[in-house]
Amino acid sequence: MLEIRSTIGKLGYKCNNIKFFSKNMGEYYHHILKCLNYFSFFQHPLCREELHKYLGVSIGEKDLSIALDNMVGKGVIFSDGKRYGLQEEHLYLRSGNEKLNQRKLIIGKLVGRLIALFPYVRGVYISGSVSKMGVKDSSDDIDFFVITSPGRLWVTRFLLMIFKKVFLLNSKKYFCINFYKSADDLKMTKHNIYIATEIASLIPVYNRGLLHELIFENSWVDDFLPNFYRFESAQNKSMRFNPLKVSGLYRNAMADAIERLVFQIYQKHTLKVYGHNPNFYLDERTAAHFPDSPEEKLLQHYRQFQFESFGI
Repeated sequence: MLEIRSTIGKLGYKCNNIKFFSKNMGEYYHHILKCLNYFSFFQHPLCREELHKYLGVSIGEKDLSIALDNMVGKGVIFSDGKRYGLQEEHLYLRSGNEKLNQRKLIIGKLVGRLIALFPYVRGVYISGSVSKMGVKDSSDDIDFFVITSPGRLWVTRFLLMIFKKVFLLNSKKYFCINFYKSADDLKMTKHNIYIATEIASLIPVYNRGLLHELIFENSWVDDFLPNFYRFESAQNKSMRFNPLKVSGLYRNAMADAIERLVFQIYQKHTLKVYGHNPNFYLDERTAAHFPDSPEEKLLQHYRQFQFESFGI
């Protein structure tokens, strides 16, 4: 039985009712609430390390601990001694699903290693709910983000699709690759808290160095998650990946023609079936497929809490 260290935890409070320990503490409280609100959309409380990673303000671990202890003591947020959230029941929910998430993560790493064996695959990363340890049902998919050799994204996608349809009977449960990027084009076109959080939560299965290149190429993430971006930038300069090392591989006229043909087929099929859907994005170096993306609803939830609940 979890011991919840809070008695109120309601959302209708005002930040100026809290006693601050330093001139920056008010700003820290504000960002902690914004972060917990973001993840409350998924009913997902965070441990201290996760909060530090996803906070929108630069903060030391000592100040974060002081802020959290004060907010729990004042009944502003809930804690079970390990995680923090805006709703008490969310703490029980995550605790109860911990073993399920561990199993999903193990399976995801095994499947990710299988994906890495395919031609032209240069990086494999677990994404989505598994990457955040937020799975709530055994039927939830395991999502992957895959980086391919330059000029071979669509051939790679085609080969992996054939494998899924033939050998996995088109099951998405353990084999859901919804985002492909080419190694020579790692910059994201959309810049918001949702995309930044998805980048920060990727779990490397194959080629950690290329993940650091992805982070480096998306320096705008620092605007949303400064603790994460600056730590990664400082720690991993030696692991930078050079896409030019693979850009000249496998290049020949026949293979290039096949790549263009496969891309055109996918492009026509997607337009016919889904129309101009913002959750589907295709070009020569990107394939994004998110039929049930929570992005817009999540961003709306995030904005409403910030401006309506607190009058900011």
